[in-house]
Amino acid sequence: MSESISTNGKAKAPKAWHRRWLRWGAGSLAIVLLVPFVLFFLVRLYKTEIIEVVNREISTRYNADIHFDDVDISLLKTFPRTSLALKNLSLKNPLVADSVLLMAERVYLTVDVFSLFTKKIVIDGARVDESVMSYTHYKNGKSNW
Repeated sequence: MSESISTNGKAKAPKAWHRRWLRWGAGSLAIVLLVPFVLFFLVRLYKTEIIEVVNREISTRYNADIHFDDVDISLLKTFPRTSLALKNLSLKNPLVADSVLLMAERVYLTVDVFSLFTKKIVIDGARVDESVMSYTHYKNGKSNW
């Protein structure tokens, strides 16, 4: 072990810069691993509230009746965003009886993870799989879309 000698002849302790880097690195790694873990459990804990907010937001924005069977929430597919997969979605026009605007096996929404815990969800993107859309233009000049 090498020792540094000070000007007064006594040995100085070696600098522990590597310990600081190790603590900093371990702390950073713990935060990087802990944040997604905590978000995962918060999303699972508030799943029913998230479903209600998604349902309300879509119904309000598109003035339509919406129904879906289940929601899968994923933090890893589109990290750092959150992915919501709405299963067996049907979107109906409330103004016209039996008018279905959209039926889809899955609708994927990419949202900001922190907006899930507010009353207004910020949707960054959407993708529709296995869908049937019905566009109707009526004689009076109105449309169902």
